Amino acid sequence: MLSLLGLVLIPLVLGGLGALIFKNRITVKEFLLLEAIALVLCVGGWGIARYGAMQDTEHWNGRVSAKTHGSQKCCHCRMVCDRYEEYCSSHRKDGSCSSHSRRCVSEHEVCDHFRDYWWSLELDMGDTLEVDRCEPHENDVPAIWTRAYVGEPATKEHSYTNYLRADPDSLMHRSIVKPEYVARIPNGIPPVTGMYHSAKVITEGCSLPAGWDEQMRELNADISGPFQVDVMLYVTNVQDPSYADSVEAKWLYGPKNALTIVAGTDGTKFTWVRVVTLSRVEELKVLMRDKLTGMSVDDPTGGIKVIRQVVTGKFKRTPMKEWEYLASAASPSDGWLTFLYILMTVLTLVGLYVMHENDIFGEEGGSWGGLRRSRNPWNRDPWA
Repeated sequence: MLSLLGLVLIPLVLGGLGALIFKNRITVKEFLLLEAIALVLCVGGWGIARYGAMQDTEHWNGRVSAKTHGSQKCCHCRMVCDRYEEYCSSHRKDGSCSSHSRRCVSEHEVCDHFRDYWWSLELDMGDTLEVDRCEPHENDVPAIWTRAYVGEPATKEHSYTNYLRADPDSLMHRSIVKPEYVARIPNGIPPVTGMYHSAKVITEGCSLPAGWDEQMRELNADISGPFQVDVMLYVTNVQDPSYADSVEAKWLYGPKNALTIVAGTDGTKFTWVRVVTLSRVEELKVLMRDKLTGMSVDDPTGGIKVIRQVVTGKFKRTPMKEWEYLASAASPSDGWLTFLYILMTVLTLVGLYVMHENDIFGEEGGSWGGLRRSRNPWNRDPWA
């Protein structure tokens, strides 16, 4: 709340100083109007930025269920005016016209071509991916749409409110981690690329045989919807299980539906295994550790079979709503606060200039006690 108070002080202090300095040009009503507008903008902007600071992204996994395409009316159309008429937009004090403007009284639509074509992919999670929606040439089929096939694993990003981001002092935030590990860890799970592809295996300082990522994507396509889970495999050459604590701290457990299996390898087998997830699934964590530790990294089929068995048998997602109480501590990020401070300073100065140059309420005399020349742009005579 201190950040909001500091934001509100900007228009109060600047506006108050401006009103005092130009008391013969800015009336009490204009000052109050300026402050009212500034207060609404401050509170609204701070609230939006506060809400934005808690936004996060999770991955929903499924399969391409259909490839669709069709045609529609041309998207590249615009309205063209056929005839204008002039009218008086400003009058002098004696009633004569001081300024003329013109407006369109007749127009028609012009399109670059008759028809456009579209291509899209339907996902079994209920999403539709618009690959191209405004292509004038029917034969220019998008490459992504051509390569896609029904049944192909697909991932779609969805936003949600992550209450853990609201309070950095919460006990949910780990502070005892090793900086040398944190520096090696990516900033988050791999993003969706190519519209619907997402890597489900991360390797750091090591490599895995072919087959792990493909089978992990197949696994997620099968179980992500029914179990509301996004399973990741993160493998490192670090032989210290506390490395998983650093992953948990840097990723803040990962998205709300994420279950990340963090494992160490010596190049031949998994030497240690931990599970990072926001969900309270302690039995799953123990089973995953016991069943995968010592397993050969050259057997992706066997490893995926174990992961599937443990997740489908023991996973139950913990709703984000359980941490909703943390939202009361949320505040905008430093970047947003800096932007809002600059924005409110500029808007307040602009508002003072407008009030100084225009008699908004049509008052002849300034209500601070001075006289002023009326400059109301909405009066018929602006220099009355």
